[in-house]
Amino acid sequence: MNKDIKIYFAGSIRGAEADRKNYLRIIKELKKRYIVLTEHVGNEKMLHKEKKLTDKEIESRDMRWLKEADFVVAEITSPSHGVGIELNESKHQKKPILCIHKNNDKKISAMISGCDDFFVASYTNIDDAISHVESFVKKNQ
Repeated sequence: MNKDIKIYFAGSIRGAEADRKNYLRIIKELKKRYIVLTEHVGNEKMLHKEKKLTDKEIESRDMRWLKEADFVVAEITSPSHGVGIELNESKHQKKPILCIHKNNDKKISAMISGCDDFFVASYTNIDDAISHVESFVKKNQ
């Protein structure tokens, strides 16, 4: 556990309302161990405040946070153009990138599973997801 490590957590915001509770639970656990720059992703109240920002302000802020992050953790169960852009930018910045997804019948994009720069792991519960993150951080410090 290292509270100095900054995690950029990415997840579909505008298209995966059903996954938001999962994001919130994952982020809550991550915050016990790391600094989570994007805790708003799973928080309805914070997302409501974000509606006051323009799309350009959101993009600029998120790219700034991405630069600041030590690691990127993306929850990719639900497809998202925004998450794809964040992953591509992270790749160009040579950030360690972990993509996690629920262990279900949905196929993830070949652009993610086929990319050598992304470590992809499935999880069955929140503890499992956090275990993947901890192992990934430890391995890539």
